[in-house]
Amino acid sequence: MFRWLDLLSVRRYFLIFWGMVYGFGAMGLAWPSTQPFFLLCVPYVLILGAVHVWFMERPVPMPHTVLLLLGCLAGWLVEVYGVATGAVFGAYHYGTVLGYAPAGVPLVIGVNWLLLVYAASQLSYAAQISPEIRPFMGATAVLLVDVFIEPVAVFLGFWSWDTPGEGSFFVAPMRNYIAWWLFSLVLLSLAEMASIRRSNPVLLHYAAFQLGFFLLLNVLLVF
Repeated sequence: MFRWLDLLSVRRYFLIFWGMVYGFGAMGLAWPSTQPFFLLCVPYVLILGAVHVWFMERPVPMPHTVLLLLGCLAGWLVEVYGVATGAVFGAYHYGTVLGYAPAGVPLVIGVNWLLLVYAASQLSYAAQISPEIRPFMGATAVLLVDVFIEPVAVFLGFWSWDTPGEGSFFVAPMRNYIAWWLFSLVLLSLAEMASIRRSNPVLLHYAAFQLGFFLLLNVLLVF
């Protein structure tokens, strides 16, 4: 793998690049005069990030690829059903910021579901705990990330709640957080049973950049 590149160098450049992207992105979104431009960049950054992480996954066995794509599709489909009925996460709808949205749900949402759940799976695996406990730990990690995503996403118009939560921080109804945890638990349990490989060398770093991005924007925009 990477015969013509040193893996450590690739990883180092990956960290520098995405650290700069998410750092400058947070500052650009927090500054009113540059916010419109940076909002236009959001879906492209998410797609580029997913492709870059996927590139670092190489070589990818076909069964592994199929399972990951099914996870991506499952994340998108549950959102389609949720938007259409309000029966999963609560009543909400997406804005235009996240790009192309067939059936009212941006395609990048499925990609981000996959990255979050896959990162949580790798994190719980790295913790060297019992396989029976790993899905619960991973689902809790995904839920904590959503807690920090929601205020920023609503503030910037990624999506909006028809029945919002209480306060400036817990902006979503409680059922949203419960559904996030349960759906993540299902996906992580299936990943555990399928023995999904969890060795991507940059995935956790990328997820940490995303979390830091939302933490910083919570400070700059919400509070």
